[in-house]
Amino acid sequence: MATTTRKMVFRKTETFTGWACTGCGWAKPLPRIVEPEGNPPKDIESDFANHDCAKHPREREDFSQAAVRIVREAT
Repeated sequence: MATTTRKMVFRKTETFTGWACTGCGWAKPLPRIVEPEGNPPKDIESDFANHDCAKHPREREDFSQAAVRIVREAT
């Protein structure tokens, strides 16, 4: 079974602002008390480290949504 490299990235869309996994659909919204430019709170880092990508399938996205996501994750 191949291992997937995953990263926790900050994602901001029209409907979501917070941290997400590059390997699956796992996501945690930004707590209101945290600045978007800051590091994620320890509880979100812990949730990310312990999540199982197989339990968080990505929702299908159209081409333009995928392009925007890829560009944002690359910067």
